[in-house]
Amino acid sequence: MPVTQKCRKGTSEWGMSGSANLRKWRVIMKNKKIVQRAGSRFLAMMLSVAMVVPGTAFVPAEYSGAIEALAATIDIAEDFESGEPKGYVRGSGTLTVVEEGHAGKALQLSGRTQNWHTYAYDVSAYAGATANISVFMKTEDTQIVCEVTGTGSDSKDYYNWLLNTNVTPGEWTALSGTVTIPEGAKELYFSTGSGTADYLIDDVNIEIVEAESSEGAVSKDYTFDKLTLAAADDEETGATAAIGEDGKLSVTMTRQYGQVFFRLPEELAGMIITGIRLNVAEGSSQAGLSPKLLSEADFNTDQRNGDVGVAYGSNTLNATSDDLGKTARYVGIMTTSEATPATPITMTFDSITINAKSAERVIDAKKDIMAGFNGNFENTGYWNDVKWRDETKEDSLIAYCSYSEKDPAPKKTLGSKYMRASSVSANTVSPNTVSPNGLEGEAVVPTVQMNYKTGITADKAYEFTYYARIADAAKVSTPKVSMSVLVHDSDYKNQESAQITYDESYELTDAWQKVSGTMVIAENANELPESQIRFEGSAGITFDIDNLQIAEMRIPKVDMTIPDLHEEVQKTGNGVEYMGVALPVSSLDNENTMKLVEKHFNSVTCENEMKPESILGSGEPGVSTLEELESKLNFESADKVARHFAEYNKNNPSEPIKMRGHVFVWHSQTPTWWVREDFKSDGAYVSKEEMNKRIDWYIEKVGKHFDTEFPGLIYAWDVVNEQASDAGGIRMGTDWAAIYGGSTEYILQAFKSADQYLAKDTILFYNDYNDCDPVKAATICRFLKEIRGVLKEGRKLGAGMQGHHDMLTPTYETIETATRKYAEIADVVHITELDIKSSVGFDGKDLETEFTKEGHRYKDIYEIVRKINAEHKSGSLKGYVQNITIWGTHDPVSWLKTSNSVGGSADGKTPQYPLLFDDYYGAKPAYWAFVNASQLEPLVRDVNAMQTDKFEYANAIRFAAGTDDVIIRPIWNANELKVQVVVKSKKTADSEIILYVDPANSKGDKTGDFVRKNATGEELKAVDGGYKAEFEVPMTMNPLDKVSFDVVVKKDGNTYSYNDTTNNQENSSKYYAVLSMKPFMAITKGSAIIDGDIAEWKDIPASKLEVKSGSALTTTAETKVSWDADNLYVMVDVTDDALDDTASDAYQQDSTEIFIDELNEKSGSFDDNDKQYRVSYKNLQTFNGTSCKAENIVSATKEKEDGKGYYIETAIKWTALSPEAGKLIGLDVQINDSKDGSRLGTLNWYDASGNGYQNPSVYGTAVLADGDIKNQNAVNAVNELIKALGADYTAENKELLKEIDQKYAALSFADRAGVSGYLAAKKTFAAAEAGANNKAASDVKELINAIGKVELAENSKALIDAARKAYDALTEDQKKLILAEELKVLTDAEEAYDALDAAAKAEAEKKAKEDAAKADAVKKAIAAIGKVDASEDSKAKVEAARKAYAALTEDQKKLVEASQLKLLTEAEAAYQQAVEESKKTTEETKPEDVTKYVAKFSAKSTSIQKRKSSTNLAKDIAITAGDKIVKWETSNKKVVTVTNKGKITGKKVGKATITVTTDKGAKASITVYVKAKKVATKKVTVKNAKTDRVVKKATLKKGKKLTLKVVTNPITTPDKVTFKSSKKSVATVTNKGVIKAKKKGKATIIVKSGKKTAKVQITVK
Repeated sequence: MPVTQKCRKGTSEWGMSGSANLRKWRVIMKNKKIVQRAGSRFLAMMLSVAMVVPGTAFVPAEYSGAIEALAATIDIAEDFESGEPKGYVRGSGTLTVVEEGHAGKALQLSGRTQNWHTYAYDVSAYAGATANISVFMKTEDTQIVCEVTGTGSDSKDYYNWLLNTNVTPGEWTALSGTVTIPEGAKELYFSTGSGTADYLIDDVNIEIVEAESSEGAVSKDYTFDKLTLAAADDEETGATAAIGEDGKLSVTMTRQYGQVFFRLPEELAGMIITGIRLNVAEGSSQAGLSPKLLSEADFNTDQRNGDVGVAYGSNTLNATSDDLGKTARYVGIMTTSEATPATPITMTFDSITINAKSAERVIDAKKDIMAGFNGNFENTGYWNDVKWRDETKEDSLIAYCSYSEKDPAPKKTLGSKYMRASSVSANTVSPNTVSPNGLEGEAVVPTVQMNYKTGITADKAYEFTYYARIADAAKVSTPKVSMSVLVHDSDYKNQESAQITYDESYELTDAWQKVSGTMVIAENANELPESQIRFEGSAGITFDIDNLQIAEMRIPKVDMTIPDLHEEVQKTGNGVEYMGVALPVSSLDNENTMKLVEKHFNSVTCENEMKPESILGSGEPGVSTLEELESKLNFESADKVARHFAEYNKNNPSEPIKMRGHVFVWHSQTPTWWVREDFKSDGAYVSKEEMNKRIDWYIEKVGKHFDTEFPGLIYAWDVVNEQASDAGGIRMGTDWAAIYGGSTEYILQAFKSADQYLAKDTILFYNDYNDCDPVKAATICRFLKEIRGVLKEGRKLGAGMQGHHDMLTPTYETIETATRKYAEIADVVHITELDIKSSVGFDGKDLETEFTKEGHRYKDIYEIVRKINAEHKSGSLKGYVQNITIWGTHDPVSWLKTSNSVGGSADGKTPQYPLLFDDYYGAKPAYWAFVNASQLEPLVRDVNAMQTDKFEYANAIRFAAGTDDVIIRPIWNANELKVQVVVKSKKTADSEIILYVDPANSKGDKTGDFVRKNATGEELKAVDGGYKAEFEVPMTMNPLDKVSFDVVVKKDGNTYSYNDTTNNQENSSKYYAVLSMKPFMAITKGSAIIDGDIAEWKDIPASKLEVKSGSALTTTAETKVSWDADNLYVMVDVTDDALDDTASDAYQQDSTEIFIDELNEKSGSFDDNDKQYRVSYKNLQTFNGTSCKAENIVSATKEKEDGKGYYIETAIKWTALSPEAGKLIGLDVQINDSKDGSRLGTLNWYDASGNGYQNPSVYGTAVLADGDIKNQNAVNAVNELIKALGADYTAENKELLKEIDQKYAALSFADRAGVSGYLAAKKTFAAAEAGANNKAASDVKELINAIGKVELAENSKALIDAARKAYDALTEDQKKLILAEELKVLTDAEEAYDALDAAAKAEAEKKAKEDAAKADAVKKAIAAIGKVDASEDSKAKVEAARKAYAALTEDQKKLVEASQLKLLTEAEAAYQQAVEESKKTTEETKPEDVTKYVAKFSAKSTSIQKRKSSTNLAKDIAITAGDKIVKWETSNKKVVTVTNKGKITGKKVGKATITVTTDKGAKASITVYVKAKKVATKKVTVKNAKTDRVVKKATLKKGKKLTLKVVTNPITTPDKVTFKSSKKSVATVTNKGVIKAKKKGKATIIVKSGKKTAKVQITVK
């Protein structure tokens, strides 16, 4: 509620009750800025007044100004009807008040260039307060948000998400809820979810209130210690999680698709989760970050797919729908990037923002059918015959009552009045009535009703809400008020009651309660025109009702009356046997989904449940052999699906639903460890031989499992999936390519294994996407032929075409061609994953038109299938299309809703409706495309007219008139539209061609502006194979203008229409095709010099680029094009205020793209003659197309002198066309306009679809014009010089090329076209020159590299000198090829050698001095020995002298004279003799050794099940003899406890560290993981207890013993260890592991723990 911004002495105009005033004042007190402004004495006084006199406030005069200022700052409320906006633009953009508001005027923000450029308010004064926010917004984006930015207590800036909601583009949408404005907040702003779309904003209301429970949306930040960690096990989930003391989360992913899961806070239980945002810490990795929302049921499956929603490559996620958001209980954090234990991905998150809203039913006021019938009881009179009235006895009362301060409305939106129905008992009258009659009597049943003649009808569902309470509930034990609805005729002879279902049970009290539910009227009531609504209470009570709202709703319902899809396709598909659908296991629990599947489909493909990752598991299995791995295979989810349909088929044997298996071999959704040694994710890749073995084993085990458990259910398997590269050949960059390189060996191995192990009638498929691309299709056909060669006779081979198509591509012809190619090789073709992406630019508004387009797209695909199958039936094709599988049951579950991954996916932003059935299971036009295409509305086609006077240059438009082809060729000029229509048929007496044109493109009923022209009889002119008519329609035309038109052909009494197949052209242009006026280009013959100087282009005609895409685009451009026998030349002049090349993607830089279809085939996908060259304003070249190569283009660029634009010149070599005057080519030129690292939009000469990079059919057409050569002699002279130019790089050739350049430049632009091979000759010579220069530079680099380590040696000096001499001999151009760092190696070596030489000389002099000094020291030591005896002193002197001498270098020893050395040796001999003569000995004692005490566990970690205990750690710990354990400790008692005896107990899922301390101070630690599931032994290791070495075999003598020590993994396994001897007569073993040798022979000791065993071979001698 906005605060009245005015106060008078003695009176409050705050418009609130006293209690509301008091609440508001409490909030004000929290605001430090206001306290400082008004003073605490003032606030205390105001509080006391408010408490004494509720609803009033006496305001001293000196504070009236403060009150006025205070009132003005509490709330922000503006409707933009008058005055300046209170907010401002954050960033850049323009604010304009416009008339098209939500209610009256609105504020428009336009010209945004970044998403953060928004309409904002300063909310720094409200930091820490709670706010009710409501606003209406309208945008072309699909989401609106409210955010706040500020600085947190950690001094870091934050950007917090407060509110968000999805919107229908172009429609007003409310965004509202109660939020907390964070501390440190600065700005609150409203924005779009992404991008820079303009938006309108209206009716902004930001009300600061105390925090209280809200019925609307809430948004809250949680640190991760406020969530419950539900799953984060490296083995299980491929990731671990650590939560710091500050609540921040660190996640370490150790494999691709590693993930952790948290349970959402319990305070959100029962609410609808609308979205989440992971607030990534500054500097953290976000590689492949993909959040999930999951229901309880999904979390408890192995897959944990994210049934509520998944956002790939983003930190934000919106729930797919409110229905799903209601089920959300878990959030998952996943990476889609590659990760391994050796190269993990670590992400850090500050917090998580969770958006939720109340799950209560809310009815849109615009759809409320009670709005005109006093459903809120504000009108106390009657409206015509519509009234609320007493329908019981005369002693019942109806009254309209007013809310008061003592009895306020439960919600502000309920208005000021409510309705009361009173039941009167003796001597009582109900209060607050308009005119109580004072009747007395016994208690009666109060009932009120309203009759009206509109609104509720039969066979529809409605939702309703109302507020109710009971004024005197104590009079009855269970007071109730029930609503009933009746439809009837005028005299009530025929009537039907609504079936009402309440959302939840309720029991009324004297407090208002919101009641809601749904209702349905029986189908047979559809002729009953009147309705009645009645409320009836328990006898003897008085009840109140307010705000009754009723709105029609659509409920999910499968229409069981329409034809069964699979039956209709079997009838009309010329051999199609199966209509299939993709189904996740979670759908088995959805009644409507399963009804849909069982009615319409007879084939099912599991979405994920049969993929390798689902069956093998994503986590490392902890095994070392395939035999051990078998027990780890998990068929639970796949079996659940298979079991369901096996049971269904048992009960419905005449209409079984079969299954397609999907998939054995794929590079995606296959665990990394599966292709690596020891089944470890960080292991080395296995050999090809080992991988072949694993493929064979896997297909045997999985294939036989399903064939055994569900015989006959799976009729086809996708053996290999998606291994062809889009560029042709094998797909590289995968694990398979890492093992097999470019070989198809693994593909063939998979098919050989499938052929061997699967049931003989199972069809084996190779399956792929982008299957219609000619290059990729050629590779797939090669695969199929190779596969055919390894299959046994009789096995059927299948080609799987996924069919993820968009609305335009691949084209009809491309799909047909590819399907036919596969059918020529394979026995059967399956369309395995069919869906259709939305049209480019579709904003979600006009669903009817979009669904019609989609229906026609499906119709075309089905038509191709029928055509292929007809050819098969005729015997001209080997294979046929047996199955069409739709990838999803109905639109909401389609992967295209959120996916932006490979394989034909959507962008995650454009609204997608790709399937046959809508959100409510209703059949769309796409369904009727298969069942009865005549039900489809005509498709309004978009076609083009060429700006030319020649019909032969027009793009031909074709349609069929019965069995005859009709060709339409529209052309235009500034004054008229011309249309030629050719009918390929013999003219008959009634033949007629009619042209209809709606110049205004009104798409409405016919007006006087419509044009109708026809031709009959002699007006129809004969042409080869038929007849034609040509029409002229005068009108003023400009490029890109649009008109609508249609063509009708009449013959033999039949009427055939090009577009409006309803044949209603005479009355309406609704279904006319839209004809756009497009340019046509005549390309000048002539040749340019590619140097960036555009002066020579001055006389060439220019074509403007005017097809604009992007609202912020201000760039302008024009192009000039010419040709000669060698090249196509394109010059582009671009005017652009700001040039940008900061984006990593080339297409997002300021650049020019040139699209060429050399043969003008206008095919739907690229082939060898199609090209896309991109040149940035800095001359960076990038390419698309097999013929697009660097050697085929020369380009030059130049920025304009004023910095506002650039020029580009290119020469592009012809590779498919033999150019001649009059030939047509497909052409388009596109400008990419970029700013701040992203593309703002594009400018094109022709195409508006944006599909030029993949679809040449959208290019324009240009003709190669003829030209005259004026100076043939000069041209001939240049050609002769080019012929004389040699290919080698020589000085003579270099001079000759200079002469050629000069004479070529002297020719005119047109004359140069007569020169042949000029650019090719320059390129050849340039290549030779570059080769010579590279060779010379390379030789020098080799000499430099040969220098190696610099030493003070002749060899090193020689290497340095040779490198220097060679470098100095290079030319300047050649020297440029030596990198600075390479040359630095040479100069550093020279400097190093000089330094070594100088140092050596100094060192020699220094050494001589040092040698003399050291030699003199030795001489003095020898002289100091003196008389020798056996004393220690004598010994020391002798040894010191010897030691000093021994330490001398050889050079130094030479300085000690021989006589002096003799004295030393004599002294040594004398000392020895003295010692021998001495009888005295000295006994020395050695100090006692210090023993090193240690403690050690046998493993670094172990696992234990939650609520289980183990004493195994105490048994496992090894300590030094003589030491003892004095302490056991745990790092986290909440996870694991430990006793002083070493007994541990798992408390909750997580991990903790157990530490042991010994008496001598030794310590040992072990990590204990607590698991939710049972912990089992993974491995058993047997050691010799004496040596502690692993023992696998041992030899014992008869009677000897050997004690075994058993180590289990995990140590704390609950599984008991047992011992068993295979031959007790040879060797026995006790339950303690003591082996005793009995007699000569061999025995095996088997050690077992759980399912794991180890063996020790014993030989007794």
